[in-house]
Amino acid sequence: GAPRWAVGAGGGGLAEGPPARRAGLRTMQASKASEPIAMLRSILLACTLIGGAFAAQAQVSVKVDDPWVRATVAPQKATGAFMQLTASKAVKVVAASSPVAAMVEIHEMKMEDGVMKMRAVDALALPAGQPV
Repeated sequence: GAPRWAVGAGGGGLAEGPPARRAGLRTMQASKASEPIAMLRSILLACTLIGGAFAAQAQVSVKVDDPWVRATVAPQKATGAFMQLTASKAVKVVAASSPVAAMVEIHEMKMEDGVMKMRAVDALALPAGQPV
């Protein structure tokens, strides 16, 4: 079937995820993993910066809808951030960052042989006007 964009937590388990075709960023946190509100604010700031970077370089705006971050529990050091992205022109997201994460990854989820698999991708294509 069509790929879903989302992430798993920690060492690879998949949690209840967002609707199909959502963009997901996996964040490896450098410090406190138990502050989901602070994480959400930072992820939203990063999304704002991502959208601003597109607009500054290519006259493209990227709208972020329904963002959320899964809360973590000790000793978990990774979480998932989910959102729906819509670009005004076709672009590719090739990197992401967050001030509260040492590493941010973009993953693809898709069903293979009845098992949901998650793999990192080099880029996330955002078709013009189509939510991903």
